[in-house]
Formats: sequence, structure tokens, C-alpha cells
Amino acid sequence: MNGSSNWESLQFGQQKKKSKMMFAQEDDIKMWNFIAENYQMYGPFEIFTRMKEILEFEHAEKSLYYRFRNILAPNLHFTNFDVETKLKIAKKFNLVLNADFIQELNKSWDLIFDAAGCVEEFSWKSLTDSKGRKRISSEDFANGNSKKFKSSFPEMEDYQAPNTSTDASFYQNLQKIISNTIETANRALIEELKSQKTEIVVSSKPTTSNGLKHYLNGLRGLNNCDKSSKGVTAASLQQARSFKYTVNRSAQ
Repeated sequence: MNGSSNWESLQFGQQKKKSKMMFAQEDDIKMWNFIAENYQMYGPFEIFTRMKEILEFEHAEKSLYYRFRNILAPNLHFTNFDVETKLKIAKKFNLVLNADFIQELNKSWDLIFDAAGCVEEFSWKSLTDSKGRKRISSEDFANGNSKKFKSSFPEMEDYQAPNTSTDASFYQNLQKIISNTIETANRALIEELKSQKTEIVVSSKPTTSNGLKHYLNGLRGLNNCDKSSKGVTAASLQQARSFKYTVNRSAQ
């Protein structure tokens, strides 16, 4: 009986110790968050030592490492991290990505894998093409390396923006010339019409430049004519008085 009770107590003790060392769901969440926040600060093995110390895990560093490699890493694509963070973590820890996840990434990313199938390099497709341009790594943008970006597009180095100030100056001068021309022509026409003291009848009918020219010539001849002269007959005076000139305002 005593031997039996001792064995049962030993089994119970082992089970109790084992259950205490099991991972809970919140432990996995803590591990993921710690890795996402610190993977750039620590090495791929050192980070689990720091995880044990900071998060006060009772598990050994190796237990945390294998938990991550065998349980968490295959589900990397299910995490809420952005795509770039997922790829950086995969590259940091030499992870093999989910096949469906890779197919989805191929739509917008260029991925390079090593012999073991782990992510070695990655870049956005929008910044590369098939003509042998240098690949742009996402780290170039994170570090603000504008020189690398520029060197990848050599044809852009000779590009010069159009001289908008010259174009604007040209159009301003052209507009001024047109305005002055119109203003001068209108002023001359108004002064000449005033000098003739002729009644202007406004009509909706359009007028032509030839009609205006003939009308002005007729007015000049009428003013230069000596009213006492015998050459001016009653019929010609009556014709001048009855002459009407129409102006279409819409044509102005």
C-alpha cells in the first residue's frame, strides 16, 4: 500500500509540474508581441533569453525557442502584423512561409528564397522590373536611403521639370498685348463715332467689318462736304439722314 501510494503521489507530482510548464494561449500572444517589438534589437537566439527574463517565463530558453519554431512560426501569416513586419521576421529567423501566403505575396512582392526555402530577400514589385534594375529593399525606405532609390532609376537623373516661370511670363505678356490692342481699337472706334454725332441704332442683326468701313467713309464724306454747295442735293441729304448702322452687342 505504501509503495502504491508513493507511486501515485509521484505521478501526481509529475503531472502537476508538467501542467505548470504548459503554454497557455496568452503566453503565445506575449511571445508574438515580444518578438515583433524586439526582433531588430536581439539575435535570433538571444531574443528568447531576453524573453524569459523580461516576461518572467518559467520555461527554459530552449522551450521558448522550439515553441516559436514549431508552433508559432507556421502561423505567422495569421498574425495581425503588417506584411513587411511578417517578412522581416521570417527573414530574421529563417522561417518557411505558408504556401498560400507566398502565392498571395507574389502578386505585389518579389521574393527570393534560399536553398532551404526561407525568405532571403524581398522587394516591392512596383519598384522593380524585368530589365535588370537594382532591387529596392524595404530597408532602404525604412532607413531613408534616397541615394539607393535614385540610383535604381538612372533615367530620372537627367529629368528636369518644365520651366513654368518662363511659360507664365510669356502668356502674361501675350495677354497684355491682346488687351492693349483691343482697348486701343475700342477707344479709336468710340472717339470716331462720337466725332460724327451719328445716331447708333442697336439691333439684334449681326454686322460686318465691311459695313462699318463703308459707314465711316460715308460719314467722313458727309462732314467734308460743303452744305452750301450745289453738289449736295436734297436727295443725297435725305439718303444720309435715313442711313442707319446697326451694332450687334453680342458680336462685341
